[in-house]
Amino acid sequence: MSSNPYENPYQPAPGGNFAGGGGPPSGNASELVNMPATLLLVAGGLGVAAHILGILLNILGVSMMGAAPAEGGPDQTAMVAQGIGAIVGAAIGLGFDALVIVGALKMKKLESYGLAMAASIIAMLPCISCGCLLGLPIGIWSLVVLNKPEVKSAFR
Repeated sequence: MSSNPYENPYQPAPGGNFAGGGGPPSGNASELVNMPATLLLVAGGLGVAAHILGILLNILGVSMMGAAPAEGGPDQTAMVAQGIGAIVGAAIGLGFDALVIVGALKMKKLESYGLAMAASIIAMLPCISCGCLLGLPIGIWSLVVLNKPEVKSAFR
């Protein structure tokens, strides 16, 4: 401590956190990842809601095709196969959305750099998440933030 009477006593010592030091997360890095991580959580939550809605609509037999085909016809078999495929696809999408949510939570806590990167990349994929509308800009933003040296070094 210096002899300056006007020095801020709450100012951290120079040097702060070191990479792999295991200390508390850097305030600056925590502030940098906070908003992208929060928006990744929102994108993941919206993806979960959309996939659950898709599963429910397919289970209930609600189709975007319009009128139901005649009983036992070839069109009915195709619609059943399409419904099963949509349910399987939505279930896979739910898994990816859960990964985005977990990665965003880890990103907020500055805990798992690899999982945060994976969540950011998955959020940008158009067929899995909210894709181009929401996930693409948020994913790009979070990747830019995650690649900053001060953010990389703050992860445990």
